[in-house]
Amino acid sequence: MVVVALMATSVVGAVAATPVVAQAQAWSCNCVKTNVSIDGDAYPGRGIWMNFDWTNDSDRTWTNARMSVIFPEGVELEWSNWEDQSYDPATRTLTGTPSFWNDGVFSDTIHPWAENSQYFEVTFDESLVGTRVNILNVASYVSPDGTPSSNRNGLYVDVQEKAVDFDYRTETRFTPDSSDYSGTSTLTSKVYNDGPGRGGQVEAEIYFDGALTLVSDVPDGCRDYGVNWRGMRNIDCTQEVPEGGADVGLVASWSFTVTIPDAPIAADVATETYEAETGLGCSTSGVSGSEDSNDENNSDSAILTVPPSPVGRLAVVRNLPASIDKPGITTNPTAGRSMTSSVDVFNAGDAAITGPISVVIDPMPGFTPTSITATSEDSTTPVPDCDLATLTCTFSQLGDGLRARIVIVGDLAPTIVDGTEFSSSVTVSATGYDPASDTGSTTISALAEGIVSITSVTHAAPGEEVSYDVTVVNAGPSTMLSPVVTVTLPTGMTIVSLPDNCTQSGNTLTCTLGESLDPETDVSFGFTAGLPDEVGDHTITATLSSSTPLAEASATEADHLVATATTVTDLGVEESDDVLPYTGSNSTMLVLVGGGLALGGLILVSATGMLATRRRND
Repeated sequence: MVVVALMATSVVGAVAATPVVAQAQAWSCNCVKTNVSIDGDAYPGRGIWMNFDWTNDSDRTWTNARMSVIFPEGVELEWSNWEDQSYDPATRTLTGTPSFWNDGVFSDTIHPWAENSQYFEVTFDESLVGTRVNILNVASYVSPDGTPSSNRNGLYVDVQEKAVDFDYRTETRFTPDSSDYSGTSTLTSKVYNDGPGRGGQVEAEIYFDGALTLVSDVPDGCRDYGVNWRGMRNIDCTQEVPEGGADVGLVASWSFTVTIPDAPIAADVATETYEAETGLGCSTSGVSGSEDSNDENNSDSAILTVPPSPVGRLAVVRNLPASIDKPGITTNPTAGRSMTSSVDVFNAGDAAITGPISVVIDPMPGFTPTSITATSEDSTTPVPDCDLATLTCTFSQLGDGLRARIVIVGDLAPTIVDGTEFSSSVTVSATGYDPASDTGSTTISALAEGIVSITSVTHAAPGEEVSYDVTVVNAGPSTMLSPVVTVTLPTGMTIVSLPDNCTQSGNTLTCTLGESLDPETDVSFGFTAGLPDEVGDHTITATLSSSTPLAEASATEADHLVATATTVTDLGVEESDDVLPYTGSNSTMLVLVGGGLALGGLILVSATGMLATRRRND
């Protein structure tokens, strides 16, 4: 590129012009010097920076500095940030004020020996290739004695033909890209030119995870900036290219050896990844005006993966017997019966877990444990130690993929209400490993075998008062809640006396037997009734019910028949010398058999008006 500057300095009343080559001459004029310079070669279609430079080459102070640039056809203004700037499209003139730093403020006053540059950007049209254009510029200012002065310069610029564009592409690789903790890997950053033109100088900005340790020397042409705010280590590398530019293919390559951190503690082990990236810096350039045609491939990243170290992992499952939602299922966990449950402890990892491994089963309200035992699939370990009082088992180790089982046997309280949700939790732990826990649940059934019976005389006279005893037995296994006996009386029977637990409604007696009846106990109550006046069979029926489901084997209904008669004939026995006339209940009936007297029937003493409960020992 050929750049020539022409400068003329004018003072009111005198004009002098002297052509010079700006870059080749240094001189002192005891005045203000100005010129416009260009930052690089001029190529069509690309922006280029230009500077309006000021230098006060004197010990005098100048004021009211102004400047303007006149652009020829084909040279377009793209950007500027001058103070008080304006652009006139008609004259193609950019005008503005320079800013000099004076006593803490910017102003247009030029103090002795001050320097300043104002920037602007232009583009050159394709039609200017092979031509020389003149960019005129004017600077004006006022001397200390008030005399206006100005500099008029011209910058000749040769517009050159632009070279073919290039395509720089980055590549980032870890070799190997997977390694164990404390292992080593090589990070390689490369820059390729995919053409078709030649590329210029390469600047690569390389980043990798700051947790990785650099153990190799920083390559020539590279500078290590340490770890940045993102936790990434930053190394910038520059690669000069041959004169005429970098041809298609590999342009630059840098390698770094890094080590991976030590493994964390076993409980925290997981797959780790470490990232690296390579991008082109702003100092990357072309040659002869060539540009990078594709910036989408100017950056690339790579991942270094560290698989988890082999480690044991605790897991546990609490197993409770299943409950089927159907009445009377004998396999359901039932109040008052024994229940067997288990705990399965697993090593779900890929390395042995060394103990002690502690398994703690939470206490279970309503359940009284009677035994606890444990076994392990790990044949290399001693028999686990279990404590019934604390429901705790301890294992010395558990190999990878193996299981241990704990079996707990105990009794469910008979008082547990039918349909109660029952849950039990377990926790397994070992030093250096994440603990595991689980909760199992089931539904407890309640089931009582209830038996109701009635005792009384079997024969009586019409209208006679007869005592009845009703007994309810709970054969278990569960407590019978809210037991009730309903007694149905025959027509014509009258109640003489009732216990306090019974009420009458028509021909029905409803007798409550307390809040509950424990397993293996019974309860009785009695009442006195007047039989109907007519001769015949008179039956009462007792029916047992409870809020606790009653077992299929229960005898929930009982009948008792009393026959009334006034003669032996009424009883279906023919009169003879062997039978005396019938005069009352079968407790006083005398029959002469074989010339002797026999006392037939039973002598019954009823506990009329009394409710009695007793424990059964048979």
